[in-house]
Amino acid sequence: MKLYCTSALQEKLGVKYSPAPPPTDPLDSWYAHVLPGAQGKHTVLVTLTELQFCVILPDVSIGQWYDLSQKILSAIRGALSSCDIPAEILDRYLPYFATLDRCGAATGSTAARVIAMANQVRKLLRREPDPSKVMDLINNPPSGSKGGASSDSPAQALRKLLLAQKAPAAETLDGAALELEVSLDLGIYKARRTLIVPAGISFYTLHRCLQVAYRWDDYHLHEFVLEPKKGRKDRQHILDQHTDTSQFPNPKDVQDRDALLKDYLGEGDRLVYTYDFGDDWDHEIRVRRSLPSYPEQLPVCTLCKGNPPPEDVGGVGGFQHFYQVAQGKNAPEHDEMLEWAGEDWNTPDTAEDITRRMRRLPAFQSQSP
Repeated sequence: MKLYCTSALQEKLGVKYSPAPPPTDPLDSWYAHVLPGAQGKHTVLVTLTELQFCVILPDVSIGQWYDLSQKILSAIRGALSSCDIPAEILDRYLPYFATLDRCGAATGSTAARVIAMANQVRKLLRREPDPSKVMDLINNPPSGSKGGASSDSPAQALRKLLLAQKAPAAETLDGAALELEVSLDLGIYKARRTLIVPAGISFYTLHRCLQVAYRWDDYHLHEFVLEPKKGRKDRQHILDQHTDTSQFPNPKDVQDRDALLKDYLGEGDRLVYTYDFGDDWDHEIRVRRSLPSYPEQLPVCTLCKGNPPPEDVGGVGGFQHFYQVAQGKNAPEHDEMLEWAGEDWNTPDTAEDITRRMRRLPAFQSQSP
């Protein structure tokens, strides 16, 4: 799930996130803003702008992103659980709210709606200091008020939207697995990973594994392209759920949440995972082995060779320039470039590090010890 952070929140966190394309799914339009408070205690507002549904986190000390993200996730889960949504629907969709991919917020009308919501919350908190009551007043306005009798309340609209969503493909951890050789050609060297993943996971979960393996931040769109083979005459495109296909619809295209690896891949198959259609990071993947019996049913990285590039470095050409500057300590841009990339960009990963991070993904939480 993407969380669009306003510039005010980014400033409090001491970061600057790259802007992401505006969401196409109303359920992915979560925005976070901060209402500054006294003595380092702030109010964080998280809102579904399209539905005007809000979540309020009071008395928050904004420090490390991880701590804040866990508080936000817990608050979102609690808010969704209070919307009279059937348990089976929550069980189906709450796992996708288990991680937050933060990015910079859009400007214009969307940002204006976020600020308008923040101003409304600020005024209500002056009259009613209990944040839970303010949330209820906004999400379930009394009959006769705006959004009350004449139209759906934000909570009702959210409930309807969740009930109408098509169920994603059910992932099955049934004992089979695939061994994948992944190579990202950076011109100077290739960043290689070998992963063993359960065959019953979706391409979305594979996308999350690859993001972990290459330390990407999931700021951008992605796509899988499967090469032709016996029984598949043409290339098969498996798309990011946020891809806008309205102008060029193709009935053969499927979304990554709706496609399981076992239904598309077998031993010897090749595919390309492209991340970020500006930098065009093409990860070439070969299915080295199909393992009919893999009892652990957890992902594992068995090879990690070559560090990935920094996010938004400008593709292969941009990385080559960055790498040369980073290696030459006397280069005029050296210090500035390293400060931009962060101190840990060249810290080597190990296969064990990647395995540990993959196993923290929501799809594997029930399996992890």
